[in-house]
Amino acid sequence: LFHLRRNKNGTPATIGAALVVACVLGSVGVAVGYVIMPNVLRRYSPHVIQMAQLFMLTTPLSLLMYVCSSVFESAGDFWYSNSTRFLSPLITLASLVIFWATGRLDVLTAAISYALPSLPIGLRMLASVLRRFRPRVLPFVRETYRQLFSYGLRSFGIEIINVVGGQIDHVLVITFLSPAAMGLYAVA
Repeated sequence: LFHLRRNKNGTPATIGAALVVACVLGSVGVAVGYVIMPNVLRRYSPHVIQMAQLFMLTTPLSLLMYVCSSVFESAGDFWYSNSTRFLSPLITLASLVIFWATGRLDVLTAAISYALPSLPIGLRMLASVLRRFRPRVLPFVRETYRQLFSYGLRSFGIEIINVVGGQIDHVLVITFLSPAAMGLYAVA
């Protein structure tokens, strides 16, 4: 959202366009993940595969959170953006400890611990962006999307390399290790 700092007049339209793009890409991610999940997780039980497919529904919200963080940072509100990034792992850790202490830590509760914080945090961030910046999605303005993609596509390659580099080990580990070995790898 580089353009938010440069063009204050286009802020509502730019934020609206970014939110629309995040929703569309998140929905594509859900569909692709839902289809490929059974192949990637073929060594896992059908229940684990179904839960992984269900947790793919968090993808659009994750992208919306990324956009919301960028919006707050472009407005100079780094405290809000950083506090939400700090809060999510803190809630995840607390829930993992609670499940472990109560003897209920398993694959499902661990997955819930990682996915659950994004729901209230993401919805709060989205509500804050909608209330504070009042993004506009209509009327569709081609120039807004062109500006958004002209900068975004140039940085897209670097982002893809960072994401793939940071996650490729998980894909390989899930593909080649047994579920028990994967659990040990994830904890380590």
